[in-house]
Amino acid sequence: VTAYALIRATPPTVNWSRLVAQVKDTTTNEIYQAQLILAGGNYEATVSGLRPGRAHTVVACAVNATNVDGIATAAVPFTSA
Repeated sequence: VTAYALIRATPPTVNWSRLVAQVKDTTTNEIYQAQLILAGGNYEATVSGLRPGRAHTVVACAVNATNVDGIATAAVPFTSA
């Protein structure tokens, strides 16, 4: 069984070229990453491969033109379904 996380993020107002979501399984420390894309007016990413019923954290990062991480939100905890 695979769990999915749908992430919606708001980009910073300046100096970014792409948005990336990083999901961490807090039990195994595995990191899942997905690029956010504009869909229906929201920047969204679907991260697949998660294990159901596990504790995770998610961080959305803005990456600038020189590929250096920009503004990142604080890690948000959630449990996969």
